[in-house]
Amino acid sequence: MFSAVAQDDSIAVKKLLKNGLSMHCKDKLGNTLLHKAFYYKSKKVIHLLLSISHGTCNLNAKNNYGLTPLEIAVSTTEHFEFLKELLEQLQAGPQPAYPQNKWNLFCTIQ
Repeated sequence: MFSAVAQDDSIAVKKLLKNGLSMHCKDKLGNTLLHKAFYYKSKKVIHLLLSISHGTCNLNAKNNYGLTPLEIAVSTTEHFEFLKELLEQLQAGPQPAYPQNKWNLFCTIQ
């Protein structure tokens, strides 16, 4: 999953999410998919995550360095349009993108 984010492969990410992989999985450094998408400047994946999350992306999640996806976003001007979307998502509040069920997969930490 994280390699698909790094390669900005939004089609693979969308397929994995539709098959039940959690949007909230983290790597060994505590980075979520949104952290990684901003780190790798994966614009298609950022757009996908924001559009399908409907407020379920934890924009306040901190990685092991104490950084949120929003803090990674403001660290570079390349993501200005997505920063605006992030702020809108923060105001929208949580709205589940996919129903929670017992078949949701767990993310394997690599």
